[in-house]
Amino acid sequence: MRQAYGSALAAIAKDNEDVVIVDSDILSPPRAWFQANAPKRLFETGVAEANSIVLAAGLAAEGKIPFWFNMGFLLTRAYGQIRQSIAEDRRNVKIVCYGCGVSGVSGISHNIVEDIAIMRVLPNFVVLAPADPTEVKKATEAVTMYRGPVYVRMPREPPLPIVFEEDYPFELGKAYLMREGKDATIIACGSMISEALQATAQLRSESLDVGVLNVSTLKPLDKEAIVRVARSTGAIITAEEHSLIGGLGEAVSAVLSRNYPVPIARIGVDDRFCESGQWDLKGYYGLKSNDIACTARRILEPHREAAD
Repeated sequence: MRQAYGSALAAIAKDNEDVVIVDSDILSPPRAWFQANAPKRLFETGVAEANSIVLAAGLAAEGKIPFWFNMGFLLTRAYGQIRQSIAEDRRNVKIVCYGCGVSGVSGISHNIVEDIAIMRVLPNFVVLAPADPTEVKKATEAVTMYRGPVYVRMPREPPLPIVFEEDYPFELGKAYLMREGKDATIIACGSMISEALQATAQLRSESLDVGVLNVSTLKPLDKEAIVRVARSTGAIITAEEHSLIGGLGEAVSAVLSRNYPVPIARIGVDDRFCESGQWDLKGYYGLKSNDIACTARRILEPHREAAD
């Protein structure tokens, strides 16, 4: 996904001279292209994340389109500057982070499972969680055209399965129904989309017809799409590689409680930091396709018993 972001931004920057990158002691994916082709559009601040955010805001004030790339946990080191220098003035800065979710290889200090919560709460920000490299590419193109601050989160894990074709009609602010269902719908984002699709394959072998809604834009939320799948299936499971506090599940629950209450189960990290030392932390936290399938069976069990 990082490579997809780097190649997409390099292709955009060839034709758009306003695109610049701001790095702070990190080799961002598009950096090699900028070094070779547009070195004056590459700004390196060293280990000074807060200062680099202020620099990005200043560049945006002068009409540039800065992309700030870093590990997700560094959002907390620069959060005051993100709030004051970008969000308040709605500066046209794009923040792209990796290492978000439960990768485990970098330790508790360098993993973050609360980033969606802290970025969704900031006024004026758009928040995205792409599901695969194809969606990363399309999201990069879309946020470049969008005028305003954007946060894009990506996991740090082995390469994700490709779930979208090149003709996938990505649109900011719109959810995408990947699979229709009759019994329930899994609403997911990011790397959990591939897990959700695998879960539905298991469930269909048991005659449970479960759909998948990809909510790659977490803010603004596509409320109409969420209510639509709740009406059509009558039960919802949310799945996210993020804390259950302040993430996708809470956002979906808020929408449905006000508009169309249905049974809902939430899958995510239950108020904990991310452990370290192993890749398969999705299994440790109950975020795998089997866990989603088990949750779907549990939420649908009363309906199956009533039918019997």
